[in-house]
Amino acid sequence: MLSFLLLFILQTQAASDPQAHLLKAQERLKKRDFEGTTKELNHLMREHKRAPESVQAKIIMADMLYQKQEWDAARIYYQQFLKDHPSHPETDYVSYMIGMTHYKMAPSLPDRDQRRTEEAIRIWSQFLKRYPQSEHREEVEKKMVESRERMAKKELLIAEFYARRQAWESVRRRTEGLLVQYPGSKYTPKALQLNTLAYFLLGDLEIAQQKRDALSKIAPKLIPQLEKRIAKGK
Repeated sequence: MLSFLLLFILQTQAASDPQAHLLKAQERLKKRDFEGTTKELNHLMREHKRAPESVQAKIIMADMLYQKQEWDAARIYYQQFLKDHPSHPETDYVSYMIGMTHYKMAPSLPDRDQRRTEEAIRIWSQFLKRYPQSEHREEVEKKMVESRERMAKKELLIAEFYARRQAWESVRRRTEGLLVQYPGSKYTPKALQLNTLAYFLLGDLEIAQQKRDALSKIAPKLIPQLEKRIAKGK
């Protein structure tokens, strides 16, 4: 009888222990038991509002929605967390994940609408300024490079579209923008080639020659093709 009573007391204490519920929620999320995770988190946030574990539960709820690929819902939870707990030690992680929700929703093909990619870049740029020592910095930098390359390729595709229509002022503007916004991109040589061609065909020969000299230093193999296009006027 005594052992049964002791077991009952221990179970009751465990049920009222917010740390126990947090651990259960984390374990269930690992197993992708979303219903069980939600149950544990709701209990925490309802019955232990003042406990630190209740705050942590909000992040886990957002993580669960992220795993369910409910990107918009996850982002709302992450953003609300930052608003409610701006000094929490995991704000760097939450900021990183807000960018990830945009990244996940962005189309992989560069010729599609890339506003989500632009937003991810904006958020991660702020992240790198605010959290230079974050453990997530390396992953953010990796995703930033990938996202910026996607945007650079989009600009190059648009410039090539205008080039086929011999709209050289539009080609100049687009390639100029790419070269300024995405320096060091793997699309820089091709963009500079088109930019140089545009200047030549627009009649600005002094700048065109400067551009050609720059191109010959970074991608000399593109010069013969450039010369042929200048000769053809397209």
